[in-house]
Amino acid sequence: MALVMALARLSDREVPMLAFVIVVGFVLMVVGLLVGRRMWAIHNWRAVARETGLRFRGAFDKPLKISGDYRGVSLQIRTQKPGLDEDENQHTYYRAELPDTIPARLELHTKSFFSAGTVDDPVELEDEQLARTFVVSGDDPDAVRRWLRGDIGEALLEMYQYRSDMSIESGELTFRDSGLEMGENELLEYLEAMADCVQTIERHVEEHEA
Repeated sequence: MALVMALARLSDREVPMLAFVIVVGFVLMVVGLLVGRRMWAIHNWRAVARETGLRFRGAFDKPLKISGDYRGVSLQIRTQKPGLDEDENQHTYYRAELPDTIPARLELHTKSFFSAGTVDDPVELEDEQLARTFVVSGDDPDAVRRWLRGDIGEALLEMYQYRSDMSIESGELTFRDSGLEMGENELLEYLEAMADCVQTIERHVEEHEA
């Protein structure tokens, strides 16, 4: 009630000034929240790099990146672009190098409305769940189907549970997360999951070459 009475006593000259002060205060609050969010993300990315022995690069106005060898697997996590822009174009990318023994020119993408034209001559997969989940291509369709049988197919389906936007291309396993990933536990969980997946692929190759 007292606030209403105080506002009623404002002169015509004071009302615009009050509105200006309110707008400026709101803008400063939003900027403060964005700055705090970015700094918290940098803190967590640094913490993950220290815990895993990986390298951290990045700053407030630059992309963030964690990379190196983790559990014998070459891994990388990076943001797409720097700054406070949190629109739909900003993503966090997770990449892991795959063994050289994967089928020649293998491409795998999560099946979606947009994936129909991502690969040429898609391979018909035997496993129904894999066929519903991924669209795959390669120079030798039979080699692709053999490669996806058993442990490897199961490992890729498990990775799909973490992030639906995943792919294999140019010898790398990649998945993408919308926005800036800030959580320390989440980053560690993704690193562990990717290392598990790549090691499953390596173990499968070793067992079949033995």
